[in-house]
Amino acid sequence: MNSSNQDKVECHITYDPNAALEFFKLFGSVESAKAGETFFVSGQKPGFFSFLQTDKTYLLLDGTVTVQTVSGNLINLESGQVFGEFTPYTASNATATAGTACKLVALSEKQFIASLKKQPTFLFMLMDVLIRTLPKIGTATKDTPPPDNKSSKNSSVLSTEMLNTLKQKLGENALMNVPEKRVVFHEGAAALLMYVILEGQMTISIDNKVVGHSGVGDIVGEIALVARRHARTASVIAETRCLLLAIDRQILPELIQSLPTFGISLLRVLDAHLNAIKRNL
Repeated sequence: MNSSNQDKVECHITYDPNAALEFFKLFGSVESAKAGETFFVSGQKPGFFSFLQTDKTYLLLDGTVTVQTVSGNLINLESGQVFGEFTPYTASNATATAGTACKLVALSEKQFIASLKKQPTFLFMLMDVLIRTLPKIGTATKDTPPPDNKSSKNSSVLSTEMLNTLKQKLGENALMNVPEKRVVFHEGAAALLMYVILEGQMTISIDNKVVGHSGVGDIVGEIALVARRHARTASVIAETRCLLLAIDRQILPELIQSLPTFGISLLRVLDAHLNAIKRNL
């Protein structure tokens, strides 16, 4: 891939309901819901006997939806807003109920991936939506890692197969060897790249206080890269010798279009990192 192409789209794109509609209409199906109907329940897992479709992402066309978060907050969604698997309001952390009769467009994960191949920049709109859920206290670009969780569907760690595919697509020029104790980026620095960890362990600190660690298969630096403010609010240091894949914001749309499953993984990594930040606020 040639990251020098000046025509590539910047990845920080403000959410646009009309663009969302175009994205959902590519492969989605129109559904309706009666007032009081539940879309998903906090903590609900898909199963053979479950009538709830927890793997769907919805665009609300008409009506209202009420989302109750695990903390008890009530959020009223209106026409043009998205909710579900790849948004802040998922089955793992919220309950969504139709406040009135609703008309929606729904995408399964498979359909979502197919739509990403056509319109990869929509992913950055969802990232913008996710990042905006952070409290506005100057923490919107912290590059804090999530807890280790390599076994669940929503794991923040990229698979070995994904890592090998990324290495092949990005090529040798994207590889970075980082010696032990070397600073990858400083708090307050400009955010030009994000990094996928291929080998080694990294330490994340804020105000000279260690707040977490990241290892093989994790990503660091993606929040500040996507956020409007590009200054890093965390420092990342190589705890051991590390091998990284460096990815800049211009190459991301092309990368996601050719490898949409990476886009899904990036969303999940971002969501896990943001949840970690909220727990540390």
